[in-house]
Amino acid sequence: MTFFKKTAQKIFITGNWIQALGGLINVGHGIELIPFPGHSENIIGNLFQSTGNSLQAIGGVHELEKNGNTDNNSKLAQD
Repeated sequence: MTFFKKTAQKIFITGNWIQALGGLINVGHGIELIPFPGHSENIIGNLFQSTGNSLQAIGGVHELEKNGNTDNNSKLAQD
């Protein structure tokens, strides 16, 4: 994996973590609000969004590690 691809992957991972954090902040804020129609759906939706973003970030970390290890192993094999 090239330097630019690794950097892009790290930015993508960071973006997913930030989105997950934003969703969790909305959950916390939603809990403080007076209930309104669709309130529980809003909270549940934000929980699902945060969970999905977290899973994307974790998948990105695994992909980065997998590709990084593959590149290192192939370079060692060539030497």
